[in-house]
Amino acid sequence: MQRVGHVRRDHPWIPRAVMVYLSQQHRRGPMSYPLIQHVRRLLAEERGTIYKPHGDRLKVALAFPNTYRLGMSNLGYQLVYRLLNERDDTVCERVFLPDPAHAEEFERGRTPLFTWESQRPVAEFDVIGFSVSFEMDYLNVLRMLAMAGLPLRAEERGDDYPLVIMGGPAPWVNPEAIAPYIDAIVIGEAEGLTDQIVPLIRRRLGVGGWREKRALLRELAEIQGIYVPALYDFVYHDDGTIAEIRPKDGAPYPVRRWVARDLHRYNTAAQIVTPNAEFSQMFLAEAARGCGQGCRFCFAGYAYRPVRYTPADQIAREVSTRQTTEPVPLRVGLVGSSLTDHKRIAEITSDLARAGHGVSLASLRADNLTEAVACAIGEAGQRTVTLAPETGSERLRYICRKHVTDEDILLAAERCAANRVEVIKLYYIVGLPCETDDDLDAIAHLSARVAETGPFRRVTMTLHPFVPKPHTAYQWAGTERMPEMERRLKRVHRAVRQAHRRLEFTVDSVRSSFVQAVIATADRRVAPALAVALANGGNWREAFRATGIDGEWYACRRREFAEILPWEHLFLGVKKEYLWREWE
Repeated sequence: MQRVGHVRRDHPWIPRAVMVYLSQQHRRGPMSYPLIQHVRRLLAEERGTIYKPHGDRLKVALAFPNTYRLGMSNLGYQLVYRLLNERDDTVCERVFLPDPAHAEEFERGRTPLFTWESQRPVAEFDVIGFSVSFEMDYLNVLRMLAMAGLPLRAEERGDDYPLVIMGGPAPWVNPEAIAPYIDAIVIGEAEGLTDQIVPLIRRRLGVGGWREKRALLRELAEIQGIYVPALYDFVYHDDGTIAEIRPKDGAPYPVRRWVARDLHRYNTAAQIVTPNAEFSQMFLAEAARGCGQGCRFCFAGYAYRPVRYTPADQIAREVSTRQTTEPVPLRVGLVGSSLTDHKRIAEITSDLARAGHGVSLASLRADNLTEAVACAIGEAGQRTVTLAPETGSERLRYICRKHVTDEDILLAAERCAANRVEVIKLYYIVGLPCETDDDLDAIAHLSARVAETGPFRRVTMTLHPFVPKPHTAYQWAGTERMPEMERRLKRVHRAVRQAHRRLEFTVDSVRSSFVQAVIATADRRVAPALAVALANGGNWREAFRATGIDGEWYACRRREFAEILPWEHLFLGVKKEYLWREWE
């Protein structure tokens, strides 16, 4: 097989054994009664579920490529569910990846993947819409398509197959590894965009199929924020880098992100409350979207601009309206990238607590965790707080443009301890550019100092290997090779054991983080590896080998400004030149 520039030139190639396996997956059997009963039991415990007759409405199966427990804790997924069902001409039902306990039953009876509300096969719907938050769930997208009985590649699904659309943060970052399997990808926020997409789709919907799906995709591409992968070709240099990204049939270049600037018009709280989610019996409400801090490694700080804060009266109204249908006071989870940047977050939290609600704040920034915010947290009964120093040293923190001092972190921990917080979780990234062994040792030292600020029941450290993200200043950086990353993590672990007996230590998988880095920086030549990984049970090393992918070439290589990046045809609002200046 010819290899050019670390990747195989004949990139659509998939081993014959894999194609045989996938074709078998498309042959589904009858519905399983035990699985349907399981779904109905969980539905009976939900509050806020929407049931609508199908009739002549556009039928959308909204898919979350992970388990029900995780999907129902994802506020973005719930917002799309409500937005679509608020339209009288559309019915939207949910579908999830079966959890491990039920996957065997699906396979044994070859039960087709079905939606929850009506328990109908997903393949009978007009549209399958995936909401994807993490790159590693791309593999689950393929798994769900196979379970639904659909061909994986978009070009193999004709007018008689559902339209497959994808949205969510992961495809904003870089959709190219999954692009050949998806008809259209939403680059941007759902609010306001669904009102443009749905009428167009309905006009092309015929009896038992589409009226010229190809024409439909071309029309969708004209909408800001809609990326149709089939309308773009990639040309490569002999060294494997990209020579050109060519739009076809007059497709827009670049594809510009859709931004919902008038969020106050929309209800951005959860539709469904259930005891069977990660945040059990919690009503999620969005308090902030985006982050104004601009940390150089953080996708959210660049991609969700401008930062928007939900007005305090809107949050109060959403909670009080929902409370009228609830038998007991709601537990409220306030969601946002950096909640303490909301100028009225202490007031919002205190008001909810005085109204009898337990409140949990999702993310707190140490340098503005004021005494008022800490008191509000204590008043609301939050006993676990997560702080993200990101690095152990101030030096590396400032290089990352995270202007938080050690003193800020220690003072925030002291304030939490004084307000009855029992558990502190500390989040660090290992392997950032310019990191030294001294920075690694500082992680243990800083964590030990945090543990001494109060009588915490537990102080937990979570270490995440650095994954370079597109559309950030660090998109040109490579991650460390796995042996070096493992060395760094072991060094931190040794230092932690010596630093303090109460520190608990968890770390993300180095291999999984490496695969994530490959997918995050991939071009379309990586796509066949997903199909192979699906067939071999998730063995990524074998999948990369079988498809000729050199993972280190994607994940670990530093890039230059002149190189065309695989995601350059997607414009999220921040110019490449600005990001390069930040990188320099």
